[in-house]
Amino acid sequence: MTTPGNTAICLLIINKVPILPRLAIESILECTRNTIFIGFMNPSDIQDIPENPRLSKVQFNGLELTSPVTGDGDKYIDFSVPEFYNLVQYKWVLLEHVSKLGFDSIVFSDFDVYWNKNPIMELEETFKTFPEVDIQIQTYTSRPSNEQLCMGFVAFRNTKDLLPDLQNLKELHAKLLQENRMTGDDDVISKLFHSDAIFRAKVLKLPQSTFPTGNLINVFSRKNLFPGLVPFEPFVFHANFVVGSRKKTLLLKTFMYNSQFAKSGTRVIFRQGVKAALLARRVGVCVKRLMK
Repeated sequence: MTTPGNTAICLLIINKVPILPRLAIESILECTRNTIFIGFMNPSDIQDIPENPRLSKVQFNGLELTSPVTGDGDKYIDFSVPEFYNLVQYKWVLLEHVSKLGFDSIVFSDFDVYWNKNPIMELEETFKTFPEVDIQIQTYTSRPSNEQLCMGFVAFRNTKDLLPDLQNLKELHAKLLQENRMTGDDDVISKLFHSDAIFRAKVLKLPQSTFPTGNLINVFSRKNLFPGLVPFEPFVFHANFVVGSRKKTLLLKTFMYNSQFAKSGTRVIFRQGVKAALLARRVGVCVKRLMK
């Protein structure tokens, strides 16, 4: 574990998501010492996350956006339904809030991103090395003519331009949702990247080899196709490219248990996280029944 710089870490948990948020937060707590901000709307959304003095909770009231979003309901909403894309607008709101707190940089990490080793020092060093870079972001690009940026893991340098940029992204997201109800945050930042040369010049795309998305899981298999050649150890693993919390949990478990970089400690985190999350859910159900 390394000494923290002045970097904040943000996660958004405004959905009924079992297991995954706890695993993500436990992995961050394990390998960093930085302050973590958890954006949420309903207390039930965060009932199974661990208690830790480094966690700072930011509650939304549902009125921060032009079109209010409630986030009500007892079921996990995935990206196959329009409601999901309304909820993810709160990424911009959370980032705006944290940008005003005096941190030098801010990392946003989705709740399905597992931190395998600490990326903070590398991100901070990159900002120092390249003063023209204000954003470092994950990508799932397959064609160089069509860059696809991923808001699942992104670092922002907290300059005077950050708040206006976040406001532009939030407004663009609201506008695009009126045209297409299935517009996500990845679509928004990718569109701005392609259409705005000034914004594009600030962006550094993180290497897929060490900041991989879920479709690259097989790269980290224990069985090498060519003896002696192994992949780079990733900083994080993003369990996306599958739909539904059950499949995401299975994908994350596959990396934590069966990849070349699986560690005994990660298995303990997974088992404890699952047990704690299930217990919290059962307690929540019992409380609801008693209140009826």
